[in-house]
This record gives sequence, structure tokens and C-alpha cells, in this order.
Amino acid sequence: MKDNRYNAVRTLIKAREIKKFTDIFEIIPVTIVSQDAGIHKNTLYRKVKLPNLLTMDEVLSLARAFEIEVPEIIPVIVQSIAENQDKRKGIVKDMKRINGRS
Repeated sequence: MKDNRYNAVRTLIKAREIKKFTDIFEIIPVTIVSQDAGIHKNTLYRKVKLPNLLTMDEVLSLARAFEIEVPEIIPVIVQSIAENQDKRKGIVKDMKRINGRS
């Protein structure tokens, strides 16, 4: 029997209430999803932090696990990738400022 938290995640993704990939795993643990999606838990932990590393096969597996269409999960992943890039740009700017470069 599938974990009931999948229903909550599916409903929230479809309602566009989940904005970031990490939000999913505040509802259902990575360990549960990794088993159901067939992705090693260490791999999934890494890709939750760095979603730009997700392969299409992994995205397909996640969509199947959540019983949603791939186009429904893509915006959640893309938003997380964009936020990670913005954070990195901010860190680079801060490091340049600290080191006296513009």
C-alpha cells in the first residue's frame, strides 16, 4: 500500500501550492520516495539539494511515484534550480566583495 502522503503531495502539486522541489520532502521523506521511485536514497538526497543534476529518467520516476504527469513536476524542479542559481550568484558576488573585487 502506498503512503497516504503521496495524495497530499499530488494534490498540492496540481494546485500549484508546492513551489520548490524541497517542499515535497517536507511532507514525505526522501527515503520513502527513493524506494518508490527506484532512486538510491543518497542520490535523491543529493538531487534534492541540487535539482539541476536530475536526469529525465529520474524525473519520470518521480512523476510516476507521485502519480502525476511530468509537465506538472517540471515547474517545481525548475523553480528550485533557479533559486539555487540565484543563491550561487549572490555567494559569488559576496566573495568578490570580500576579496576586494567588483
